[in-house]
Amino acid sequence: MKQHVAHDQVAVRYADGVDYVWTTWEPALRRCERMLGASSWRAGVDGEELALQLRRSQYRAHSAAEFAAGLVPPPSAGDAHGYLLGALASCRDALGVLAIRAEMDELDDEVAEIGLHAVDVTRDAFRGARSTTALVHAWIAEDQVDPEWLHAHSAPSRLWPFLLWMLIATCAALFVVLVVQVLVLGAPG
Repeated sequence: MKQHVAHDQVAVRYADGVDYVWTTWEPALRRCERMLGASSWRAGVDGEELALQLRRSQYRAHSAAEFAAGLVPPPSAGDAHGYLLGALASCRDALGVLAIRAEMDELDDEVAEIGLHAVDVTRDAFRGARSTTALVHAWIAEDQVDPEWLHAHSAPSRLWPFLLWMLIATCAALFVVLVVQVLVLGAPG
């Protein structure tokens, strides 16, 4: 059986936009990982040079967030899109703090770890935004919906009639209790 993907155009444009933003942000992300993950920055690295590299990465995070803010996510990706924007903004801010600390020669392992965490969070946010758009795509066979497949997933369970009758019986019992209470309380004594 041949299959192809029927695309929701909003999801496709959004996924393409997320991919574009990722390709502009990923080199800066990798550079941050190399700079902050290596022990070489601790041993005689020029604080000014490190700060310059961090500022470049900070700018990349900022521009990625600006471009991502202009993307229109499909409804299913709204939360993931918000998370992506927040992660990029937080990363931008963290990289700014790291750059200041590097300029002052006060960058230590703990602060560098915070920067690495901020960079990792943006990676996860991109994955989340991209995977939610992948869920929008619907697999169909030979340009038509297979009725067997459609009914297999939307058929009501056998439990439904039982639950309906239980609900009716519960309502009837509550009505009887209410009538009895009214008669007992309302009867002259």
